[in-house]
Amino acid sequence: MNIAIIDYESGNISSVINSFKTVCRNQNIKIKIEVTSDPKVISSSDKIILPGQGSFKNCTESLLKIEGLKDTLNKFVIIDKKPLLGI
Repeated sequence: MNIAIIDYESGNISSVINSFKTVCRNQNIKIKIEVTSDPKVISSSDKIILPGQGSFKNCTESLLKIEGLKDTLNKFVIIDKKPLLGI
């Protein structure tokens, strides 16, 4: 399973990575976690994690600065119906 953690230079990524690694290790689940803001990598993932940092406005502004990310996320969730975990 490939999981993309979206890096938009605003969320608490290290806590998210450590949490998923711990859970997967304890459950013997094989996953590949990639921290990225590359729409191509995100599109090819099985699941997405969107870490937050407390300010929805700042997160949204940061996400919109990354070219192609909004369209990629919309396609991933709405059209492809793949799971996204927003934290």
